[in-house]
Amino acid sequence: MHRQKASPHIERALAPSRLHIISSRLTEELLKSLQKIDSTSPRLSLTNFVHRTLYTSGSIALLGPDYPVHTYENFMIFDEGVGLHSRQLGAFAKAGKVARESVLVDLKRHLVEQWVPENGGHLAGAVDMMSDIYREVKQTDLSHDEVHRLMLGILWSIHGNIMELTTWVLCHVITDKDTYTRVCQEIRSFAKQQFPQIDGITRMDPRLLDEAFPFLNSLVQEVGRTKAAFGQMRVANRDAVILDEGGKEILIRKGEMVAINLPGMNHSPRLQEDPEVFKADRFLNRASQRSYLFGAGKHICPGRNYANFAVRQFIILTLAMYDIRVQSDAVTGTGSLPEQDGTMGLKLMLFSRVRNDLSITLHPASTSASHVE
Repeated sequence: MHRQKASPHIERALAPSRLHIISSRLTEELLKSLQKIDSTSPRLSLTNFVHRTLYTSGSIALLGPDYPVHTYENFMIFDEGVGLHSRQLGAFAKAGKVARESVLVDLKRHLVEQWVPENGGHLAGAVDMMSDIYREVKQTDLSHDEVHRLMLGILWSIHGNIMELTTWVLCHVITDKDTYTRVCQEIRSFAKQQFPQIDGITRMDPRLLDEAFPFLNSLVQEVGRTKAAFGQMRVANRDAVILDEGGKEILIRKGEMVAINLPGMNHSPRLQEDPEVFKADRFLNRASQRSYLFGAGKHICPGRNYANFAVRQFIILTLAMYDIRVQSDAVTGTGSLPEQDGTMGLKLMLFSRVRNDLSITLHPASTSASHVE
């Protein structure tokens, strides 16, 4: 119930008309992180590259330059164990619980130190949204510890699925030559025309991304459609009867938890044409396709605009600045698309994780670099 009080603040702060406030901060931090990369470095883990960059940049953009980004490793262990803990799987969740408590200590210290009580109170260096949420929950009947656990939950909900979706989008880009070429051409031609200096992109209105990058937008939607691994949980607000595929009646009583089968909807031939086929350009004609990437209806994800922006902006900046070369797989001899981790339903993650990571190298952007060695 207390977490629901954060939703209006998130919805308001991340509405399309106000998204530029936080999007410009995120873009600035992403640029800083990407510009620090040594292109002469040996191979990088693609997953670690994406996750660390987004966690560091996103946390600073949201909570200020003094946010303890050294919490990254423990945050990822916590992220891995969230579902196991929620399902009370004891020993399997122990590492995640220990990591969560470590992150919580540092987050609590940061929020307490950055809180300025004058004029209603705000978090120094943080975006207004995070200050508003923190102020709101501090005024509830939650204990000091519960307030900060709630803030950690909100931070996790912002970061977790963005990191996984971005990882999968980049995997699809760099393991398919045609997709790689098409995305790079779209990004680099736009950047060349509009932003001769890459830092100029920080001033771009995020609402222009749909128009400027139609193929990338379609690719993100298609990756989300095919990599969704867990249904969204809802509570029935009244008794209802639904029919299964065989016409049998199923009674759902008020108050019962209902899991929406998101993967099933995404792969239903009634909703999608050739649902088992990955089509990067499937959503170029949005009128003919339905997307449930961030849910739907009254309880659609309040952070959907930020998440959609963060995923695309990471891809845009990375490919505007670098060519990515995938190191050949020892078995297949190619940079193959990773397999999906099939345990994400158990772990309550919206998107599946990559089972076998890719090894990559980054090189200054050119027009001829190959993406697979």
